[in-house]
Amino acid sequence: MKKFLLILTAVLGAYLLFTGQSNPERNNDIPYPERTSDGKRIYEMRGGGGIVAVNPSFKVFESSNRQLRSMEIVTHPTNPNNLFISSITSAGIGSYGSTNGGFTWYGSDILTGQTSYTGLSKPYISNNGTIFLSLFGDMVKSSNNGISWVYASDPPTFGDNAIGIDNNPSSPYFGRLYLVGRYTQDDAYGSYSTNNGATWSTPDTIKTFSGPVFYRFEGFDLDIANDGKVYASYSTVNYDTPKDGPTFIVEISTSVSMSSNGGVDWTEPVGFGVSGVGRKFPLGNTVYKLNSFSKIAVDKSGGPRNGWVYVTETNRLGLAQDSADIILRRSTNNGVSFPYNVRVNQDTPGNKKYQYMPAIKIDSFGGINIIYYDSRESSREDSVKVYMSRSTDGGVTWTDFPVSERIFKPHRSAEEIHSLGITESNNKLWPTWYQFDSGKEQIWTAPVEIGPVIIHNKLGDNENLNGPFVINAEIIPNGSAISGSNTKVFWSRNGGTLTTGITMSNSGGNNWTASIPGDGTLAEYRYYIVTQDALSRGSSSPFGAPSAYYTFHAAPDNSVPVIEYSLVSDNVSLQSLPFSIDARINDNAYIDSAYVKWYKNQS
Repeated sequence: MKKFLLILTAVLGAYLLFTGQSNPERNNDIPYPERTSDGKRIYEMRGGGGIVAVNPSFKVFESSNRQLRSMEIVTHPTNPNNLFISSITSAGIGSYGSTNGGFTWYGSDILTGQTSYTGLSKPYISNNGTIFLSLFGDMVKSSNNGISWVYASDPPTFGDNAIGIDNNPSSPYFGRLYLVGRYTQDDAYGSYSTNNGATWSTPDTIKTFSGPVFYRFEGFDLDIANDGKVYASYSTVNYDTPKDGPTFIVEISTSVSMSSNGGVDWTEPVGFGVSGVGRKFPLGNTVYKLNSFSKIAVDKSGGPRNGWVYVTETNRLGLAQDSADIILRRSTNNGVSFPYNVRVNQDTPGNKKYQYMPAIKIDSFGGINIIYYDSRESSREDSVKVYMSRSTDGGVTWTDFPVSERIFKPHRSAEEIHSLGITESNNKLWPTWYQFDSGKEQIWTAPVEIGPVIIHNKLGDNENLNGPFVINAEIIPNGSAISGSNTKVFWSRNGGTLTTGITMSNSGGNNWTASIPGDGTLAEYRYYIVTQDALSRGSSSPFGAPSAYYTFHAAPDNSVPVIEYSLVSDNVSLQSLPFSIDARINDNAYIDSAYVKWYKNQS
């Protein structure tokens, strides 16, 4: 008996009112997306920057706890199928992982084996797969993809810190761990370890604090270039801004320092002024605690901009043309100067919309990818989508597009809105963000494909037992030709391993085809599609293949389907919208389609 579970959501006009969603038919600030049958949104980048495909968003780890702040996502440096996220939660420190390229996730809202730890956490993965988590004055590690944790070491107690590992085998400092942060209450320091964090060097001064007693360094971040240079960024924060003003505790400058000898010495910082959003920032009628901490990233692509350094932050003045904008600063001389600055978000200047809390990733091909919370599509200033801005020419040309699918509040009112995260794995970008739903914050993501894109309508069930079963796909190249020998359909019959590969043929343009043979019997078939371009960028369909795959059945259909469902109550409140209609549909062979027909006020 073939079974089909149907869950359809009825969305009424009142839903838009309660969520603050304006739902425009088209936003002229972004390219109009092509939508595929599997929910992907395909955007064409401006200036010849290729395309991206945004997959449907999903919750990383369902939890009864709140996943609150200081989220980071990282990728195993030699096994891109392994991803890891850490976050402060209402229970402690959460760790969440995937070992199949993000298709499925596991995790816990506390560190198994080290449950006593709370507070700020920054993760990094070494070449051998060890995950290090830097806390306030302690470090823990996991050798089993974050499932359990052990105490690692007692590094210098940096009150606010960032950790990094030199994972480039060609670097003179390969394997060295770095820690930067605020030490002795005020000064910025750096320390390093040459033995996997067992012991640490005496902290070396990056910048000696000088200024009013109510200033301090916060918001440390770092990245490491292919040649071993270490770059650290941090903010100077004013803790004496009047409490009755628009902000309280606000960033006034960003500094960048570099070490070229493995963290032994650091260059004199390069600084630039910032007009931060601060910890008492009004978003409409709601006051949130924001920050303008900088994020730093180095181009390690090996391409024409290899070694360039980028810094991004939220700003309210200067290049900023609105209530809060995202700014990028660029250095082409190893961080000596940052003469090029640009407003990243491309929404209409003066529209009084907010963009804030950026995270940055330079992908393997030199593309700059920055994500942030953005209120441009919302009629309420405290509600946002997550947007990504992408540039493939060093930050000159930008394209904005949403990665989250609906408008939401990132956090409860008056709470601290903290960092987003972004990493790269298997030619996909993985943005992560906090989304406030059902009374608690949870971590969400939506993988963004930056290689070739496969568009395929799943083959449906049918009564043809002999085949062949023709698989058609549109494969859109992304600035590089598709490799025919690496474009295949892998398939199996009746639950076998999907190891049989059929090379697809190009039938003209972007159209590719292959045929799965039948054997004249009732059978279940499974299959997925893979491709690769001349730059060795791969893609698969469906998302998550080979762990995920398409299924169809070859069988005669000799009975009508049976529908089972529960009536919706007449007492549905507006606050409960949208609501779901759940139905179970049984058939002896297959279900072609199912839908709900509904009326509002009998029309």
